[in-house]
Amino acid sequence: MVQVDETFELAGQPWRAVHQDGTVIVFQHLLDRRVRKLPVAELLADPTYVPHRRSPTPVLDDVAILNGLPVEDARRALWLRHHVHELLYGVPPVAPDADETAKPSRSRQVTPSDDGDPVPNVRYGADVPMGEKVDAKVAELEAAGTPVSERQLRRHMAAYQRLGTAGLVDQRKLRTKTATGRVDARIVELLKEAMQEQTLKSTRSRRTLITRVLVKVGDLNAAGENIPVPSWATLYRTLSGLEGNRHTFGEATTRRTQGNKPDRAYGYQAVARPGELVEIDSTPLDAMVIFPDGTIGRPDVTIAIDVATRTLCANMLLAGATKSADAASILLARTMTPMWMQPGWKETLAYARSILPVGAILGDAELRELLAARPVITPEAITIDRGKVFVGTTFLEACERLQISVTKAAPRTPTDKPHVERAFSAINSSFTESLDGYLGMRVAHRGDDPSPEGLLTLAEVQALLDQWVVQVWQNRPHDGLRHPAIPREKLTPNEMYAAAAAVAPTMNVVLTPDDYVELLPKDTRRPNEYGINFEGLVYDSPGLRQLYRDNAHLLGPDAKLELRYEPYRLNNVWVKDVTNSTWVQVDWRYAKHVHAPFSRDMLKVVKKLTKDRSRALPPDLGHEV
Repeated sequence: MVQVDETFELAGQPWRAVHQDGTVIVFQHLLDRRVRKLPVAELLADPTYVPHRRSPTPVLDDVAILNGLPVEDARRALWLRHHVHELLYGVPPVAPDADETAKPSRSRQVTPSDDGDPVPNVRYGADVPMGEKVDAKVAELEAAGTPVSERQLRRHMAAYQRLGTAGLVDQRKLRTKTATGRVDARIVELLKEAMQEQTLKSTRSRRTLITRVLVKVGDLNAAGENIPVPSWATLYRTLSGLEGNRHTFGEATTRRTQGNKPDRAYGYQAVARPGELVEIDSTPLDAMVIFPDGTIGRPDVTIAIDVATRTLCANMLLAGATKSADAASILLARTMTPMWMQPGWKETLAYARSILPVGAILGDAELRELLAARPVITPEAITIDRGKVFVGTTFLEACERLQISVTKAAPRTPTDKPHVERAFSAINSSFTESLDGYLGMRVAHRGDDPSPEGLLTLAEVQALLDQWVVQVWQNRPHDGLRHPAIPREKLTPNEMYAAAAAVAPTMNVVLTPDDYVELLPKDTRRPNEYGINFEGLVYDSPGLRQLYRDNAHLLGPDAKLELRYEPYRLNNVWVKDVTNSTWVQVDWRYAKHVHAPFSRDMLKVVKKLTKDRSRALPPDLGHEV
């Protein structure tokens, strides 16, 4: 508050308040005597206002200090407050609770007056000299069995006048203990450096780390430093206090995870509508499956998740690590195309249904209902890691054409894609555990190697995962999905999409089958009378024959047709009709006899095996292979 005759600075100039009229203050310049007036609130809010006197407002930092004290210490502070306040002002303070003013003793109880206030004590009235009041209080406390010396009482009086009730608290109770105590700061820094060096190394014992630190301390002391060396017990305690949640002497995997956390406050990117942000990543599946080439291994699962609704937009299981530069573009195509419109998906589902136990795959009517409930979301922005699969030319150019912004996560920073990492954990715990080839989340949870007879093929697991997504994941409530109108109720991805789309509708861009084919890998082949030879396989169809017959004069004898293929479903390829820019599906010659989908990787393995076998046979038999 500004008072009359108070001097202050405003905008770097000296002023003095000379008059106050209600809420308006009048002040005069100390040098040129000019006069100004401003509302008091406006003056106090001015950032250039600097008063010359200290603010009379008392410090309120410790008004709640009793809330964190033990009960006995808080009661003693209130007991001292009762007697010191009575000594200074002649009347006890108003206590919030009747028993808070009483120390466990024979302390005198105060009789309230008719209006509820404590009755003043004449022995501590304003007309009594302070020395007599102090002597009377010392005698009173001595008679009550709780003696306090005159010197202590005067100290309590001064502390109470300066700090209030906080000054009556035993200061030893307020001391904060540090993790390092009184250990020399140079030793603490050496311990921190040694613990930091352990982040990416194998776990060692505390004794080994302390020994290495003591060697460095000895070298420093030999060089002229005077570092006091504490005892081993003190070093052990200091090390335990510094360790915290670093897991320096625990599991190496946990230590690396903790060390990879950013040394800053976590950020949060709020999304308000479906498709505003989609995260894509890959991870090995915690299960063994049979790959198309007959080998056994852990497939890679690649998913795209919408952050706003937690919808799993697309998923892919690939044999081995995800290294193909075409995987990301195929995942983008599956994200923006309903499952039943994806070329080859119906055939893959029919194949899985034919070999899996009855009931493992739902019926067509029930499955179509679940697929219809799952939203098809058009991404506006995609967050990817820096893997080669996600920075391929086809994927980045497709995103540019579709006006999708791409953000690369920081290197080795999974916290840049927290939602997709959490989805991987849910897949491994909720879906993968039901498979016969489940391996466990870590080596310590792993049993004997699973029997190959009980394992499923990659295509079977893919069909089961597709069904699990639309049947379980999309209809399971998630902790991160809550509507502001009902914050206590968890929503499912399908429900969250319906609620978000009603408030912030988005324009759905669903890819047609031809658009889907445009995102597939590209190649060129010259058509022949028998069809097209691709990877040693012959593809033919009536549509290709018609295309070749009608456009032979345009193609020429050595002309090649643009061809698109899906590396994980080579049962079909697509050839572009140059006259109307449409795609003609061309089936493998034996596609009707082999319903199982096979990949390009499988085809390469089979070729290599037959080639090696031909070399191993005698020359007179090699031509029969």
